[in-house]
Amino acid sequence: MNMHVDMGRALAGLDCPALERLAKTMSVDAGVRATTDDNLRAAGVDRRVPEQKLDAAIDEFASIRLPEQIDGEFVEGRRADLTVFDDARVAVRGHALAQRNLLERLETELLGGTLDTAGSGGGIQPDQILQQLVDVIAQGKSDVDAYATIVEGLTKYFQSVADVMSKLQDYISAKDDKNMKIDGGKIKALIQQVIDNLPKMQLPKGADIARWRKELGDAVSISDSGVVTINPDKLIKMRDSLPPDGTVWDTARYQAWNTAFSGQKDNIQNDVQTLVEKYSHQNSNFDNLVKVLSGAISTLTDTAKSYLQI
Repeated sequence: MNMHVDMGRALAGLDCPALERLAKTMSVDAGVRATTDDNLRAAGVDRRVPEQKLDAAIDEFASIRLPEQIDGEFVEGRRADLTVFDDARVAVRGHALAQRNLLERLETELLGGTLDTAGSGGGIQPDQILQQLVDVIAQGKSDVDAYATIVEGLTKYFQSVADVMSKLQDYISAKDDKNMKIDGGKIKALIQQVIDNLPKMQLPKGADIARWRKELGDAVSISDSGVVTINPDKLIKMRDSLPPDGTVWDTARYQAWNTAFSGQKDNIQNDVQTLVEKYSHQNSNFDNLVKVLSGAISTLTDTAKSYLQI
């Protein structure tokens, strides 16, 4: 295959399917894969760690249950272990730092080595592929930073909602075996506090705003200056469904409210789940990008050495 042509196509606009194909089929495949795996391990880039932590946070959120009455018996709800969300944020940030460090290593050590091999007087000028490597590394850093910032912010939001859902247990009780008492005003105040303190995330300078709006969908809004704000609509629906303090509902009415209220909680969970899936896809793209960058740099270095031997 024409390595330079295929690299150019794959690197142009970070064509993810092309990157994946090229990562699997490039002529230095065996050596590149071994080198890339070593680099990933040495740099601490293991996508399984943050993804497993995020999955654990989603499972913890899903396990939260509100109190209810079953056959006249009051059944307490289940609270969340909020430390699970802290663990996920730490893992995401650590993984992003390792990814960025690896890109910088490729840029300074390997890409720099390509230029050194050619030499300033070697007659080889940086070509289009080399410039694409420089550009795509910069784009890779931007994407790593953006996704880490957004996923961290969404996880913090997720944790805040989990905290509220856990505290709800303190404001819902059984009046008797047929009725439930709910202090809706106090719960409203908790939800409003989350709405008033939603995380705001800033995309990296120069980020393609239109691309990120398409990537992240309706779960967030993105200003023209790149400020990412979480859409509060689901929280507002939860807040507005609540009655005043001291309200007593029969079990049927309470169950109907609980179903609708918990449905909005599930919608929030779905938003986060969708983002986590996109984050996983981004990590896969990163792995393929590293393989292609390593192969491209190896190819350019070999080309420069061959030129100097002529």
